[in-house]
Order: sequence, then C-alpha cells, then structure tokens
Amino acid sequence: ALLRGGQAPRGGGPTGPTAQALLESEVVVREADKLLRAGSFDRGLERYRRAAQLNPDDIEVRAAIAWCEY
Repeated sequence: ALLRGGQAPRGGGPTGPTAQALLESEVVVREADKLLRAGSFDRGLERYRRAAQLNPDDIEVRAAIAWCEY
C-alpha cells in the first residue's frame, strides 16, 4: 500500500505489528531496562507489559516479564 502511495495499515493485523508499534516497543523496553537497573521492578514490569502489547511476538519481552514476576 505504501509503495502505491496509500496509507500504512493501523494497529498491526494478520502480518504483525506496524513499524510504528515496533519502534514504540523498543523505546518502552529501554525505559523498562532503566527502571530495572534502578531497582523499580513494579514500574519496569508495567513498561514490559506495555511493550508486549505493542509487539506480542517479542520473546525477549515475554522473558523479561516472567523474570520480573518471579
């Protein structure tokens, strides 16, 4: 669609998350990493969960969530 001058699909879909969602997920993961290093596990867990909503296929985010919950 973009090559033909159309709009990017919104909200992911059958092909997975949009580029915007992937980028936002990476930013959120970095925030979560900083929070964990500062010892704020609850807030870090919230950010990792947000990243998982944006990019549900990211296995590393799922692992980080499990680690925080442990």
